[in-house]
Amino acid sequence: MELKWSHLAAFGNTPLAKAVVFLPLVAQFVQLSSGYLEPQWGLRNSLWLYWSLNILAAAQLLYFWRAPRSIKKYGDDYERFVEQALNTWNEKTFVVTATSYARSHFKHWGDGSLALAEQQKFDLQTYDRRVRQIIGTQDINSHQNKPYSALRRLHTEPFRLPFGHNFASGLQRVIETVRDRPIQETEQHDLNSLKSFLSHDSSGVEWRKDVLNWTYQSDQRSNPIAMWIAALLYITGSIYFVVNTWDNLSRIAFITMKSIAS
Repeated sequence: MELKWSHLAAFGNTPLAKAVVFLPLVAQFVQLSSGYLEPQWGLRNSLWLYWSLNILAAAQLLYFWRAPRSIKKYGDDYERFVEQALNTWNEKTFVVTATSYARSHFKHWGDGSLALAEQQKFDLQTYDRRVRQIIGTQDINSHQNKPYSALRRLHTEPFRLPFGHNFASGLQRVIETVRDRPIQETEQHDLNSLKSFLSHDSSGVEWRKDVLNWTYQSDQRSNPIAMWIAALLYITGSIYFVVNTWDNLSRIAFITMKSIAS
């Protein structure tokens, strides 16, 4: 199962978890009071409580710091996220986000497999040289070559959709020519979804939902290292807390029953 921020939100967004940031104070009190807690209540080795509370607090602080805002606000409630965004996002926000979505198809770490070269970043100078080799002295803004300039603008400035049927229909030709190889079968789905996205009316609700779906899913996978560290801290702190709590509750119950019996 793929780990997502929404899995951590199941605990991280609860009121109890939000109070966890104060646990180091409680942990410090427990440590300072260990001389009283053990003989009076049977709380043995209070250091476990000190460290488990601090580990959970560290996990929660990391969650607050690195989890995307959409996850911290909506958790796994995707429908509420979409509903709120459709009512609050302005046109500029949708356009900027749509640009990021379209660009992600050309990045190795993004959603698709349409990267134009082996390098991790779109290199405009390399792209310009390659296009000039292809079209020679022809005007890059001519009707025939507009898809080349459109793809360049896609990587340099926010665009206003629909980006144009001419670009969408010529996109495969541009990618194949720049790469000097045909689109593979495994890449065709990404290409078709991008072409459909670029040619649709940006005022349509379904198009905007596509943008929001990409935003939410990208947030789910963002900051993976921080997400895994937070998850490991949650698990470690919770197991350490539960095991030792059970041990100490059993001990307290035994001392209590013994006291009643005597």
